[in-house]
Amino acid sequence: MTRKKLIIFSILLLAALTTVISLEVISKNSALEATVEQKLDDPQVVVGEDVVQGFKKETGLAAKENRKVEVEEEAEQEANVATSESFEADTVLDQPSSPSVNTSSTESQETKTNRSKATSTTPKSQEKKNSQTTENKQVTEKSKQEKNSAYKEDKKEDKKEEKKQEPAPPPETVLLTIIGSPDIGTILATVEVEIVNNDTVLEVLKRETRARQIHMEFRGRGATAYVEGINNLYEFDRGPGSGWMYSINGKFPNRSAGIWPVKAGEHIRWLYTEDLGKDIGGGVDDGLWDGED
Repeated sequence: MTRKKLIIFSILLLAALTTVISLEVISKNSALEATVEQKLDDPQVVVGEDVVQGFKKETGLAAKENRKVEVEEEAEQEANVATSESFEADTVLDQPSSPSVNTSSTESQETKTNRSKATSTTPKSQEKKNSQTTENKQVTEKSKQEKNSAYKEDKKEDKKEEKKQEPAPPPETVLLTIIGSPDIGTILATVEVEIVNNDTVLEVLKRETRARQIHMEFRGRGATAYVEGINNLYEFDRGPGSGWMYSINGKFPNRSAGIWPVKAGEHIRWLYTEDLGKDIGGGVDDGLWDGED
């Protein structure tokens, strides 16, 4: 009720001020009009319309008349506005619940709800960001590990290639010579041939005669292996003591060629004897080599 009385009091005060201003203006205008009428009514003064207008202009009567009209219009507008505000104030005070209060309350509730949502959403967003950061770190670590693994694999491949590119050690070789009976002579001049692990004298002879298409025939294996003929020259072709023998570096071993191992750098010679080795320096009487130095 205090607010309503205050609004009504303001309206009444404004109306009173407007009335006072209007009365002052009317009083001044009346005085000016009376003065003009007295001059116009004077029979000794003849005044034209232009003189009257000039007099009004000089005295400011016309401007004051216009100002009077403007003041009246402003007072009427202010009275209308005051009446409208009074009506709205009465309406607001008479209503049991204020829409503005409800709106404010609703807005406040919505704001709280939004803040609550924002508050509840923020941890989820933070958790999502943290999860994404963790995933990115894991991806980065995995990428690093893959790069390191690839780098190591490349290093291994490079080392393998380096090993492959390293010159292979020279193969181990021996010298091989085949000489027949005096009437046939040399069947295979001295040549250098490669050997492999666990090669025996017989294996070297077999491999090289086959590679060079030289006839060779033997029987047995291991300790019982015996060469019967080379280049179609067989035992007993030149008498009862004729046949094939072999020597290592000029020495005649006392075992079969099928079990005698070879060493790199040795010179193997196959020789045809017509007298049990006596004619070639390998007779039994001369003693056969047992492999000992």
